[in-house]
Amino acid sequence: TPAPVASELELRFTAVTGHSYQVERREALTGGDWMGYARVDPPFVTGELRIPVLRPTADTYFRIVTPAP
Repeated sequence: TPAPVASELELRFTAVTGHSYQVERREALTGGDWMGYARVDPPFVTGELRIPVLRPTADTYFRIVTPAP
């Protein structure tokens, strides 16, 4: 039995000064188009970024692209 998915998830990663990021998501690991979820402008200092994910499903996949398109 699958465990219930939390109503909110938080993505965390270390953002480096001077680099922009694009968080993308899709509903299948091996197919489908990646869609933009959040864009992060270059931070002033290197540090942890937290991006909330509202209503995730068990089959939602994320990736982080740098530099952001």
